Amino acid sequence: MNTSDYNVFEQLPTVEEFCSLRKQAGWGDTDAYLAELSLANTLYCVCIRQSSQLLAMGRVIGDGAMYFLSSRHYRGYALSRPRFGERRND
Repeated sequence: MNTSDYNVFEQLPTVEEFCSLRKQAGWGDTDAYLAELSLANTLYCVCIRQSSQLLAMGRVIGDGAMYFLSSRHYRGYALSRPRFGERRND
């Protein structure tokens, strides 16, 4: 995949997108209420999209850990590098 095929947005996904991406990543079904709570506790988030389709997301969560989630179909494309590489020293 060429990096011009996708765009990085500093935004949260919708609850529905988050649940869907978790399922696509092989993490199973996620309760919508739990997903909403998780997203509400996000300190920083990026969504990687092709057109409007969510391909991957990364977020910094309240415990200070970094969390990156990608659909199985887009693993290996280094989608997290452009944005999180810039944030390492912030």
